[in-house]
Amino acid sequence: MNLSCVWKLAVCAPAAFVVANAGAQQSATDAYPARPVMMVLPFAPGGSPDFAARKLAEKLTQSMGRQFLVDFKPGGGTGLATGFVARSAPDGYTLLYVTNSFTVLPAVTSKNLPYDPNRDFEALVLLSKQPSFLLVNPALPIRNLKEYIAYARAKPEAINFGMVGTGGGNHLSAAWLHNLMGIKVTFVPYKGSTLLPLVGGELQASAATVSAALSFVKSGKLRAIANTDSVRSPALPDVPTVAEQGVAGFEFAPWQGWLAPAGIAPAIAHKLELEFIAALKSPDLLETMEKTGTVPIGGSGAQFKKLLSAELVRWKKVAQDYNITTDE
Repeated sequence: MNLSCVWKLAVCAPAAFVVANAGAQQSATDAYPARPVMMVLPFAPGGSPDFAARKLAEKLTQSMGRQFLVDFKPGGGTGLATGFVARSAPDGYTLLYVTNSFTVLPAVTSKNLPYDPNRDFEALVLLSKQPSFLLVNPALPIRNLKEYIAYARAKPEAINFGMVGTGGGNHLSAAWLHNLMGIKVTFVPYKGSTLLPLVGGELQASAATVSAALSFVKSGKLRAIANTDSVRSPALPDVPTVAEQGVAGFEFAPWQGWLAPAGIAPAIAHKLELEFIAALKSPDLLETMEKTGTVPIGGSGAQFKKLLSAELVRWKKVAQDYNITTDE
């Protein structure tokens, strides 16, 4: 074989491999999904994330022609499921449901986090948000934020404020809000929900999303005195926002979205983005979300990525400002 033939083989063989590989990738993209897709939730079954995810899985199964299956992996403050998906193949067959804990956890945990939120994921869709409410036991003479502030100033640290664990979103947001209001309360961490202890008088105040708090407020067992979102909730329209009651610079509305492992083919990510957004327009899914006070958003992957970046910066600053950490 002469040198010119050798040269042609050396140059053309890699080029042929690139073309063939690109063709295979395009074929896989066109055929997606070719098998069932796993939708991983970092929570135990039950509750509004479960119900909404199952309904969403039904819609995606119908529209994309393959099964979308909800898989539950609770534990580690959502870190178990998140780490699992981060290590999964970026082929579009393993997706992750995330809430604001995805950006809160890195802010308070600097050691042994099994994923990098910036490096290991691709944002697909900003699904929805849930307003959060500041709640008090109705035995207290408190009906609005002004009266809450006055009560707390008259009795410093007398209010036992319940929170789910240490270093979660409700802990960081509550520390931030109470600092802005210039009052001190006693934060009491619980392993589970704080609402029953609040109903029983063990606690005087707490905060919860509208899906968790709605039945308690409507039955009169708890009183909602402020909505922490920037706008009022259709579920409890008579409850004014924190900003409406004179406390500026604060906003907290836990959000929900879907991610894929980093490296997913852009065409598959875009296909999923469009399918998620289309599913959000279906009347029965909207009805399911409305029942839990969830507000659909349907933001694009690019919009969700921008939110994630801003949230990571925000919660890191809050954790540092108030010296909140889960590291030992």
